[in-house]
Amino acid sequence: MNFLYSSLILTVAILIVSHLMDGIRIKSFLTAFLVALALGFIQTAVTLITCGLSEVLKALTFGLAAFFINAFGLFLVDQFFEDFEIQRDSLLKAAIAVTLVNFGLQIIF
Repeated sequence: MNFLYSSLILTVAILIVSHLMDGIRIKSFLTAFLVALALGFIQTAVTLITCGLSEVLKALTFGLAAFFINAFGLFLVDQFFEDFEIQRDSLLKAAIAVTLVNFGLQIIF
């Protein structure tokens, strides 16, 4: 249930960022939800593969590693979903925006 709840919050964050930035195109809410699910799985996989090292990196870099993990995740998700497109020059800015909006929404909700 927690993963689904986090995915819904991430979906809203992706939709907000896609409306604020020109470099992201999302066809529908369903696409945003599928992107959020895929991004959540990628974040979880990176954490599991690195055996928690990503959590240590996040702590040592004050969360900066989360931006790069999200940038990597957004890049991968862009490759798999035709209805989701992110321009390469907007990738890092989008990752920062999605991370910050997601963090803010998780604090609120």
